[in-house]
Amino acid sequence: MTFSLAGKPKERKLEYISDSNLTDEIILEKYEHGYSRVRYKGGSFFVNMDDEYEQYRVQEAIGVPNYKWFRETTGNHNWVLFNPKQYNVEYNSENRFILKFNAHDYDGLPLQLPINASSCCSMFSWLTLPEDFVLHRNFVLDNIVDASMMFAGCVFSANFEFDFDTTNLYNMRYMFFQCKFGRKDFLKKLNTTNAVNLAYMFGEAELPNGFEVDIDTTNVQNMTKMFFNTIFNGKSTFGDKFNVTGRVTADNLFQGATLNGKELSNYTVPKALEMLAEG
Repeated sequence: MTFSLAGKPKERKLEYISDSNLTDEIILEKYEHGYSRVRYKGGSFFVNMDDEYEQYRVQEAIGVPNYKWFRETTGNHNWVLFNPKQYNVEYNSENRFILKFNAHDYDGLPLQLPINASSCCSMFSWLTLPEDFVLHRNFVLDNIVDASMMFAGCVFSANFEFDFDTTNLYNMRYMFFQCKFGRKDFLKKLNTTNAVNLAYMFGEAELPNGFEVDIDTTNVQNMTKMFFNTIFNGKSTFGDKFNVTGRVTADNLFQGATLNGKELSNYTVPKALEMLAEG
């Protein structure tokens, strides 16, 4: 069905509210009447998602008339606007609707994060990234809370840089499942300060000798099988704030994991970590 603006009142004004003027009262009122908030350049549009005219007016105001709307099934369940040339709506391996990078039609232009997104769940999962793959300078994760399965099974291009601020991510479940890291410092900027779920984070991944990552477990509640079947090819360190004492057993944390052919689940957690630190 082709949508037409014919017959719609042109005098209708689109409401834009500066962040500095937002109050809980306004937000709650809009939410109660079916409105959704779309952040844009220091402020917010409140749009009735049952009204195609209002949807289109927001797209025009933001300057993306050819984008499409998508309701997240993960993260904060936001309504987001995405470029259909860069993303597809698909089911992931857990039968959830997600926005996935459209590698097949990738034109080499910098990838931009969908507007108002709160989730990157499965975004690059089980894809081989093109050699010329780059991310737009606006691809920042400040408003992203869910990165579960974001790079699960992903084959990274030689030029790909993990250059994200991940401070706000609370869900990193399966984030690097089945990944193979070619560089030992690939995740040097990873920040798990507010992470709650790290279950299977490096499950079935292969880590190079000298692999370094700082993992802050202060707020972590779930570390189930974080290194399930992980292959350690030598020394690996996880930083001073990686504290798993009393949270999980070695049989759980390192189930099936190996270091130079040795089963880490056969040792206590402190001993396994000591072995990894020595390589």
